[in-house]
Amino acid sequence: MKLSKNTSLQGGRYSIIESIGKGGFGITYLATQRGLDRTVVIKEFFMSDYCTRERDTLRVTFGTDSSRGMIERFREKFVKEARNIAAFDHPNIVRVIGVFEENGTAYYVMEYHSAGSLGSLVDNRGALNEDDALYYIRQVASALKYMHSSKMMHLDIKPDNILVNSRGEAVLIDFGLSKRYDENGKATTTTPIGISHGYAPMEQYNPGGVGEFSPAIDVYSLGATLFTLLTGEMPPTALQLVDSRSLRGVLAEKNVSGAVAEAVIKSMSFMKEARPQSIAEFLSMLDAQPASGSSSRPTQPMAKSGGGVSRPTQPMNNNGAATADNEPKKPFNWKMPVGIVAAILCVVFAGVGINNCNNERAEQERLAIIEKARRDSIATARKAAEDKRISDSIANELRNAFVTKNFTVKDVSFTMVAVAGGTFNMGSNDSEAWSDEKPVHSVTLGDYYIGETEVTQALWQAVMGSNPSDFKGDKNPIERVSYDDCIDFINKLNTFLAGQLPDGRKFRLPTEAEWEFAARGGNKGKNNNYKYSGSNNIDAVAWWGYDKGNSNKQTHPVKQKQPNELGLYDMSGNVFEWCFDLFGRDYYSSSSQTNPQGPSSGKNRVLRGGSWGTNAQYCRVAYRHYDGPGYRRSYCGLRLAF
Repeated sequence: MKLSKNTSLQGGRYSIIESIGKGGFGITYLATQRGLDRTVVIKEFFMSDYCTRERDTLRVTFGTDSSRGMIERFREKFVKEARNIAAFDHPNIVRVIGVFEENGTAYYVMEYHSAGSLGSLVDNRGALNEDDALYYIRQVASALKYMHSSKMMHLDIKPDNILVNSRGEAVLIDFGLSKRYDENGKATTTTPIGISHGYAPMEQYNPGGVGEFSPAIDVYSLGATLFTLLTGEMPPTALQLVDSRSLRGVLAEKNVSGAVAEAVIKSMSFMKEARPQSIAEFLSMLDAQPASGSSSRPTQPMAKSGGGVSRPTQPMNNNGAATADNEPKKPFNWKMPVGIVAAILCVVFAGVGINNCNNERAEQERLAIIEKARRDSIATARKAAEDKRISDSIANELRNAFVTKNFTVKDVSFTMVAVAGGTFNMGSNDSEAWSDEKPVHSVTLGDYYIGETEVTQALWQAVMGSNPSDFKGDKNPIERVSYDDCIDFINKLNTFLAGQLPDGRKFRLPTEAEWEFAARGGNKGKNNNYKYSGSNNIDAVAWWGYDKGNSNKQTHPVKQKQPNELGLYDMSGNVFEWCFDLFGRDYYSSSSQTNPQGPSSGKNRVLRGGSWGTNAQYCRVAYRHYDGPGYRRSYCGLRLAF
């Protein structure tokens, strides 16, 4: 529920004109500041999935008690974001002119720029000439350089987040994803990072990828923005960018000068280390061959109506800028395979891959890698390393990249996360360990995919047409399902999604070893040895306990707690998860194993991860539980694998 026209805020100081945008974390309004008789933009904190508004009082309520803590953390970040921007003093950064709390939530007030965004300009007028594009980019670069000097990154640079003021100058907006860093370069907040596809580097797809201060992350987005201004086209995503020749060809077709084209290409390198490491370095590449007249004002003004500057015709986002719903008119035509293939080829053309890429033999090898990657991208990276066509360190980085696959059943989407195979120590010798967790033994696994979250009630309902759960909620994990129920669900899911998995693979339950390796963070978690999945602090990663703990004796929506190193949520707590294996109390031995699938006989099936109704001891990554395959409990659900 949005605030209606003429609603007064802060004792009548502001009057709402209209709503101009709504996102996951806020609603943005155009308003009149009565005392000064000027138009402003007001952003209201309102998490659409959790917040509601009382019709009579306009007060915003924060959903259930279980979600209140999470919402409060985001509200605090919202206010902190406003104060961070208000402290800035730079002509190319939007001015915050007020912050206040009212109606049970928070607001901040910004200056209004009616000329619209660079996104709407490109969408309405097409590509800019090089002088005009560089005019705006240099101004945004100046704003970023100012921010970086204060150890802050924007993390969402794109044409829609750059407005044009009445003087024809670029103004950077929307600091909702921004992060501050301490003197050691560590992020001071742990809130999740968002992604603007096409403008986000690979790091932003990777949990923890922006945990350390690095201007090269914003440099990627700035280069991608310049690409759009110069070509009128959306850039490829970091996962779609096959090789530099694809970018180079489009830039050449648009007659972009050599130095500027090289700056764009290098700034959009897959490997962070291959990009300019600072805004100053990026600008020096542009300055290597300045375009004629680049210091002049743009020659392509914003569209005007009735003698004034018109508002953008594109829908507005929640900071008054054009949204990404209407992207530039000519979508980028990327014909090559996506995923890790892109990573391999970016590495190759960055000069750290196949030697002698210019000769015929190297080109044939490159094409062979592409063809193999169509079938199995992770295995291809490993094989390329074994053949010494790329270095071991690069291959490991590619294999461990945060790669996902998305699927949809009847408008319900879910995500599978790639787990690069490896060797780990399974089990536990800790004082809390039970006898069936011993002895610790070496297990080697191949590559596989596992669910980002537990299967939700919405997905179960879409596939099965029913919902047996005790604690109802579309985003809550399915529960009160037996092992046999899960197998029935998976068989039907495979029918729904027949042909969508590579090489005829099918969804299944993870093996017990696959579950524990993923819960430990896979290859990314080897140096942590956390007790719970992603942390030694159980409250950070799990809904747990009954009389003690934080669960309030019920399940909770998935993805509210901190993910582990692989980006997997709720592997500790919420619900126990059925695994493929039969349970064997004396099954563990000191012998090393490869891709184990449990004992060959037994009556019970393995459950892992603990639940809302168990104490912390049972939420450890090594803890083994079991139950009969036909039993249904309100604390048992599942997670998919393939």
